[in-house]
Amino acid sequence: MPRQRKHIQISAEAFETLASLKTNTGISVFQLIDCLTGLDDTLKERLDLLFKNDEVQNVSTKYNSIAKKMLEINTKGTSLPETNIIKNTEEKIINHGLKLSTLSHNKKAATSSKKYIYSEKPDPAILDATILSTWWNANANIPFKGFPKTRQECINSLEAKMNIGWGNLYPKWFKNYKKHLSDFERSADSRLRALVKANIIKPGPEVLGSGIYVLSPNLTSTDWEIINGINKIKPNIWFKTRSGIKNLLDMK
Repeated sequence: MPRQRKHIQISAEAFETLASLKTNTGISVFQLIDCLTGLDDTLKERLDLLFKNDEVQNVSTKYNSIAKKMLEINTKGTSLPETNIIKNTEEKIINHGLKLSTLSHNKKAATSSKKYIYSEKPDPAILDATILSTWWNANANIPFKGFPKTRQECINSLEAKMNIGWGNLYPKWFKNYKKHLSDFERSADSRLRALVKANIIKPGPEVLGSGIYVLSPNLTSTDWEIINGINKIKPNIWFKTRSGIKNLLDMK
């Protein structure tokens, strides 16, 4: 649909509502107005999830609507122990998100904060947890502490995870994932650098060459519960921390 630049006046409350919706859904204001005026049916489902309980909701309630949808998706057909892990993990993530969401009441924060830039790729915490799963020994239910892993092994873990659902949700980002310097490969290298910076993984011994990583000894069993909990979350568009996994762990 063609766009036209027009100057219109709206109330401060309407502006803050649009800014909050843009923040919490990743939908542009242009598309939101089209949807609210009945011109864009493709966005109706996402907005209905935000407004289905009450005609007027505050920011926290909107986040709870999304959280409820996340839990419905992720716990369906899951055993009780796994369900508890997922719920405990998401409770921490959701609480973290609610604290951030209060910024949406501030017009400047809602429109300029970098934390809320929408991204056409999986949440950084999903990518981080998948990379860290490279070190998880599922048979023994413990991490491979002290074992070096290559960059390619980490990328292989990401490829395998994205190929069973997540990649379908973000086709533009995952397209040509095997191609050198694809969006996928750039994201993988970016998250590896972020994990090193967060002291969650470390570069391996120089004698092994570049592109080798080892786990930080500071990761606790509680941290691994969170990492594994995130890795059990089924592909969905509602999981959004907009930050890496560091903020969800208890590492100092």
